Amino acid sequence: MASCGFVVGASLSQRGGCGVSSSVNGQKLSTVQSVNRKRCMLRMGREQSSVNQTSTENSDEIIVFDEEIAARMGRIARLTVDSDELRELRMTYKLVSAQLNRAIEEERYMDAARARDRLAELRARDPLMRHEDLSAQLKSALQAENYRLCASLRDEIREVQVRLPQYMLQGKWGGVYGASGVQHIEIRVEDSELIAEKITGDSNVPAGQLTFKADVSFDGMIEPPKAGSKPDPIATALSQFANLKVKQRFMGSGQVANPGFTRPHWVPGELIVFEEDVIAFVWKSLSFMVVFERVDEQ
Repeated sequence: MASCGFVVGASLSQRGGCGVSSSVNGQKLSTVQSVNRKRCMLRMGREQSSVNQTSTENSDEIIVFDEEIAARMGRIARLTVDSDELRELRMTYKLVSAQLNRAIEEERYMDAARARDRLAELRARDPLMRHEDLSAQLKSALQAENYRLCASLRDEIREVQVRLPQYMLQGKWGGVYGASGVQHIEIRVEDSELIAEKITGDSNVPAGQLTFKADVSFDGMIEPPKAGSKPDPIATALSQFANLKVKQRFMGSGQVANPGFTRPHWVPGELIVFEEDVIAFVWKSLSFMVVFERVDEQ
């Protein structure tokens, strides 16, 4: 019987007279059908299990995604935006940085570890420092081709930028350039550099040329003078704007040229960001300041 090559549903005549009775055929058919049903049920069970596993994985991804958003919003909520509080935070940061360096020099490594952790806490609260840390992480994630992390970092960077006044300065502004009258500029921010390009110009620096640029990173910030320190001529000049509060000051450089845009060169300058839609730029060597107001682009 083993040599008959039994095939389910084959008639005796088709198999060349194997001598298998119809009753045996019926029993075999019933047995095979039962086995097939069990196999089908097992296969369906595995498919359903796979579907359930996929559903569970998707659910886990949603939970992880929600947790990532909650964690990001928690970090954003801890950022300090008040000008006075930021000033105090940054003074503390400089003090703790000095403590860290001194602890390392004196081989007090436990103190160094505490200072390091304290600096990390302060950096997490300062929008500008946080922005720089996130930008560095984004570059590393791009190099590692970790695009999911890149997307998360990009979203957090955008949230932080909303809390940084210098990143809200992009757009069109107007200011009076002395005898040259009102001129319009357009500001853009590339990485940590703010660039101002002339929309309308004059005989010295025409339209399409840069009028000033500024380093809006943490390193480019200018701290307000301390009480009893050497008089700051720019701070003295800003005192005439008693109704406007200075939010931040940044190191920069302004472009100057002779008529016909000949001998163009850059001179030291400073960007001042006020609380309202008002900024100013100072060409230090010329003792020349232009105050700009945002222009309605509609």
